Amino acid sequence: DALPISGRLQQLTKGEVTTLLESLPTVPGDKRDVVFLVDGSRGAAPDFANIRELIKRIVDNLDVSSDNTRVSVVQYSEDPKVEFLLNAHSSKDEVQSDVRRLSPIGVRQLNTGKALAYVSKNIFTRPSGSRIEEGVPQFLILLSSGASNDDIDDAVLQVKQSGVASMVVGKNMDDEQMKKIALGPEYTYSVSNFRELPGVSQTLLTPVKSLTTQQIRRKITEAPVQIPAVDGDKKDIVFLIDGSTNVGPGGMANIRDFIIRTVENLNVGLNQVRIGVAQYSSDTSPEFFLNTHLNKQAVVNALRRLRLKGGSPTNTG
Repeated sequence: DALPISGRLQQLTKGEVTTLLESLPTVPGDKRDVVFLVDGSRGAAPDFANIRELIKRIVDNLDVSSDNTRVSVVQYSEDPKVEFLLNAHSSKDEVQSDVRRLSPIGVRQLNTGKALAYVSKNIFTRPSGSRIEEGVPQFLILLSSGASNDDIDDAVLQVKQSGVASMVVGKNMDDEQMKKIALGPEYTYSVSNFRELPGVSQTLLTPVKSLTTQQIRRKITEAPVQIPAVDGDKKDIVFLIDGSTNVGPGGMANIRDFIIRTVENLNVGLNQVRIGVAQYSSDTSPEFFLNTHLNKQAVVNALRRLRLKGGSPTNTG
């Protein structure tokens, strides 16, 4: 007899979950969204030419275009400053032209937490050119000249909940802070001087060119992240919805609105509440898994795209 989807989920072993993650479809070709978050404070200003050179070398080795790899640069010190968005340029020459014109902000304060929160909320989004909702791998390369003057914990969690792979290149930066920000300790790179930056380019290029979205999500979910206190308990919630022909498009619209209203009132996040949706009629089809979307907005966006499966009979058992 067929098990309900909740039963199937409960019976999956960790190995089976890993296999399932790796079997999810990947985005073909060289599609990547790469954001450089660069320190423009007074501490980085004397060596800012080396920051420009590192970005230029990495971009030179990427297939930059609107359809393949998109690049953005955000500079920060006390506040973040967008140099150009992911959808600003459609060619490598355009990106390199803007990179050559970069100059440091020159403020003493270094608020890395504020900058990380900004890129999470404003850069890794569809309006800014991110293809995060399409499953395109998302990368953040942070270049910093020292420890942050503000708290980074909540901002780091926001970035990871978005499914972004962060890499950190730091000078005079605390190792533990670098590890906290990065996708994993293997994606932290400590330099004694920014003159060493150009030599780090090939090391950074390897994960940017090779990591898939599924691998990134797997690393995020398996990493021992320190999570701030949250309201309520951790929960995994699966909506199993009737998608048969009898429901009709109007009925599906009502179901969709009900689920969205429910999700809007939950603390959706990597280590808070996770949401899965499956639709059934004569058989069952997963719409998305508990580990597919790592923040509330991504879940809501997926729900808005939900369409009636159709078919009969309705095999609830």
